[in-house]
Amino acid sequence: MKIFFKRTGGLAAISLSVTLDTDALPAEDSRRLQNLINAVSFFNQPDSLRSAKPGADLFHYEIKAEVEGRIKTIEIDESVVPDIFRPLLDHLIELARVKKK
Repeated sequence: MKIFFKRTGGLAAISLSVTLDTDALPAEDSRRLQNLINAVSFFNQPDSLRSAKPGADLFHYEIKAEVEGRIKTIEIDESVVPDIFRPLLDHLIELARVKKK
């Protein structure tokens, strides 16, 4: 599985992104990421979860997953993040910060 994650916006407007390949991650990290993607039924979600009232200082997330030829991108505004997505987003943010160092 390949994952591209990008977070934009926020008070300082500092972008954070990471591209991951589960085949290149340690087994435990790979399993955790795959489990989080499966837990949100990623490929069954709408392409966009946007707020009717976007906030200037809120984050915007983009997650793109590629699994066995299937590709899906979901864009989510911070103000409408479903609870089920929070563990996945938190983990991707953590991985992006680690890769940035």
